[in-house]
Amino acid sequence: SGVVFYDANVNGVRDDGEAGIEGCQLRLYKHLNDVWTSLSPPTETDSEGHYTFFAGEGDYRVVVEVVPSEAWVQTAPSGGYCETNAILGDHIGDNNFGIVYLTLGYGGKTIGFWGSKNGQSLITYSDVTALNRLNLYTPNGWNYPKFDTTDLAKAKTQIKNYLRNATAVDMCWMLSAQLIATKLNVLHGFLSNETRVYIESSGTFITIGKIMENAYEALQGADRDAQEYWKNLLDWVNNNWLRFVIPNPP
Repeated sequence: SGVVFYDANVNGVRDDGEAGIEGCQLRLYKHLNDVWTSLSPPTETDSEGHYTFFAGEGDYRVVVEVVPSEAWVQTAPSGGYCETNAILGDHIGDNNFGIVYLTLGYGGKTIGFWGSKNGQSLITYSDVTALNRLNLYTPNGWNYPKFDTTDLAKAKTQIKNYLRNATAVDMCWMLSAQLIATKLNVLHGFLSNETRVYIESSGTFITIGKIMENAYEALQGADRDAQEYWKNLLDWVNNNWLRFVIPNPP
């Protein structure tokens, strides 16, 4: 037996306050003659996310086969199933599964926005100071960043020029430009550092804040592949192309 729960912080463990999820279908498999054989019928989680199978002795696997919709993704266990050995008369609990609900990204503003009149109108002195703390890349022949901290109009023009001239031919520059956009998105509440993003290609999760941290570290190094990877993630976040984990089940 066990529970299917909403793994809000995607740590694979059911923490206090994480709700059970109703309506998930699970199937039990038994190891017979060196083959994992499905036992029928499957069962569904109840209103609190609990499920139970009744079976005899043997080696078993429990698998979540159907979630409420395609927007749900399993976070735990890491192998995708719970495996256990049952002895007659035993009750084996805590075969738990974590899942989360994904929604399309929202709130992000692009490099183009922050280089436009609408984006420029939002930039403040404190924004400029925050951007200068990122140790952004200074292109060859440029004398900034750092951006001017004494004249806001001048700083805005510098930021606009920097964003509009960024090119992936110079990966450090484009990474810096995307980092600027993401940082401004967070500073102005369009995005949150705490939002968890789903990376479909690897089946992993990462917060927007951690993406920015890793982008910052990549800027300090010389690994172009790493710079391109984090540049792409920032770009996708700013364009709302990645799916977000919602903090509570729908």
